Amino acid sequence: MLSFLNITKERVLHSHAPKLWRTIWMIPALTSFIVLIFTYNLNVISVARLAFLLARVCLLIMVLIVYYLLVSSLESLKLQGEAEERARNQEQIMAMQRAQYSMLQNQIEATRHARHDLRQHFNVIQGCLECGDVELLKDYIAKYGQKLSALTPKTYCSNYAVDAVVRHYAEMAAERHIRFDSHILLPQQLSIHEPDICILFGNLLENAVEACARMPGASAFIRIHAKAAGEQAISITVDNSCPGAPAMKDGYFLSSRHPGKGTGTASVRNIALQYHGIADFKYESGVFYASVFLNPGVAEAEME
Repeated sequence: MLSFLNITKERVLHSHAPKLWRTIWMIPALTSFIVLIFTYNLNVISVARLAFLLARVCLLIMVLIVYYLLVSSLESLKLQGEAEERARNQEQIMAMQRAQYSMLQNQIEATRHARHDLRQHFNVIQGCLECGDVELLKDYIAKYGQKLSALTPKTYCSNYAVDAVVRHYAEMAAERHIRFDSHILLPQQLSIHEPDICILFGNLLENAVEACARMPGASAFIRIHAKAAGEQAISITVDNSCPGAPAMKDGYFLSSRHPGKGTGTASVRNIALQYHGIADFKYESGVFYASVFLNPGVAEAEME
């Protein structure tokens, strides 16, 4: 029995099923109640009978089978939830990739038009030089420089994957008239797997944009800060305006888009635990604060 409990302990403790934990106590309670009812007579003669011993053995086997099925069901539910989360994250990454591809296509088309118009700009510049109108030439070059800078996309981070994710949600924020401030100091190469860091940034910014979209007026904002801490650790904070405190149940945030637990914050917590870090979320005075710290160097130190 102790060996069985040790094997199944970790599988059970890492399964999130609040409704099940509130009702599972009925199994040992009912079996104990049955034992007390049918074995009230514990004299030597009745206890020594074969039927008495067989009933005990069968009851024990039944309890073990029930608990084994419960543990297997919990593990299946956990695997199913992880598979659904991975599928949702893949869909999110694919949506960002499609948006990135569309943006690149627009940039290629704008560059093609700019290259086609370059000859006309040279003609104007040459005409200004021939006439000796330096002021007109300066004004024209300044306006042309502003047009070129508008065609150049803004870069938020040295890491291409993180930059693509942040740019995607920055454009979404601009479309919804949400003030977007970012200060990201991350190296080009990270110790975090790119799919994980993209999912983490994507979930944090998706929740921020969704909350700001429900804000009345033009007071919505998103502030993101990220930087490397030491050689491998990373700290990330995302603050955003929020119309009200998010609903919680059993220590988890509830989703505002669908019934049940929010998958975004749960996914961020799982990634933080995977990289030996922490994820903290809190709401205060109309602002939702999300803080994440990743420390992958701990795993490498333990392996050494």
